[in-house]
Amino acid sequence: QRLPLTPSKTPLMSPPFIERAGSRLYASDGGNLWIIDISGPEPRLVDTLPFRYGLHLVPVSHRP
Repeated sequence: QRLPLTPSKTPLMSPPFIERAGSRLYASDGGNLWIIDISGPEPRLVDTLPFRYGLHLVPVSHRP
């Protein structure tokens, strides 16, 4: 199912990504980070965090 997200004003400041952690989905266009709750019947936007200039996010896998 699709959730409409407003693109950031400054995309591609960092590499875009989509990562799942439990019932949360973290998606970025490189300018915003969207936190999405996927535990219910429909996805729900929890928060949108704009990147500050020079901030880079990198998904890190914690596997034993």
